[in-house]
Amino acid sequence: MKKARPLGLICAGPAKNLAFARLPGVADALGPVKAPSFRLASRTTNTMRSGYPVRHYAELAECGLLLLCLPDRAVRRVLDDLLRAPIAWSGMGVVVVSAMLDSSDLQLVGEQGAGVASLFHLEGIPGQRYLAEGDHTVLRELRSLLPTESQLVVISPRTKDLCLAGLALATTALTPIIDTAVECLNGAGLQHRESTALVERLMQNTLRGFAKSGRKSWNGPLADKDWAALHKQLDALAAHDPELGRWFELGVRNAIQRMHKGAEWPAGSRRNAAC
Repeated sequence: MKKARPLGLICAGPAKNLAFARLPGVADALGPVKAPSFRLASRTTNTMRSGYPVRHYAELAECGLLLLCLPDRAVRRVLDDLLRAPIAWSGMGVVVVSAMLDSSDLQLVGEQGAGVASLFHLEGIPGQRYLAEGDHTVLRELRSLLPTESQLVVISPRTKDLCLAGLALATTALTPIIDTAVECLNGAGLQHRESTALVERLMQNTLRGFAKSGRKSWNGPLADKDWAALHKQLDALAAHDPELGRWFELGVRNAIQRMHKGAEWPAGSRRNAAC
């Protein structure tokens, strides 16, 4: 039987960079570990109780898969160093473990015949989920290293930035909207705890409806093109806080452009708004 090629690790930076490398499947397959210094490589292998430290990039030549657990700014320099080493790249896989970088950032070794991929732990979601993209053969090897209860969420190659934008819209971009909604309810006389609980329930219902029916679940004055009702809401919000009023109007116009192709929101106050 052909002996499995070892897994190589190149690491540097904070200990959190090694979170993926500490998974049992990775530790079982780990072989050579390269770090900025041999002392750091030794310390890493001792901490992980797996692998063995090496001094030179050439000692990674027998690996079947290389994991780059590095600060993003260090990846390009490490790739340059790797390309100067006597390594036959054909048949080897290289994975960058990063929230921002993707397989396109490994193009230097990809052009030499290596399979390339990126991996990112999706935090804030129940269970262990990893976002991955790149060559199918490399992704297959990555999947074999993960615990059975974890999930590899595979996206199309070189679409990570687009995916991250979608994740941002579903997370950090929602926070200002939630904050504004709660402020409106507070201004209407509700206690902050009541406002937050009500907004939470409404957002859960909205998400549940979209998951079930998609765009058909959209309802309310904006969905119905009830311009008069929208102008009344805008006037009330502008009177409460002019800046929030401008923010609300911009959001309404963006929603109309997104959901009502070709429709325009009539300008003016509630006194002259027409359906």
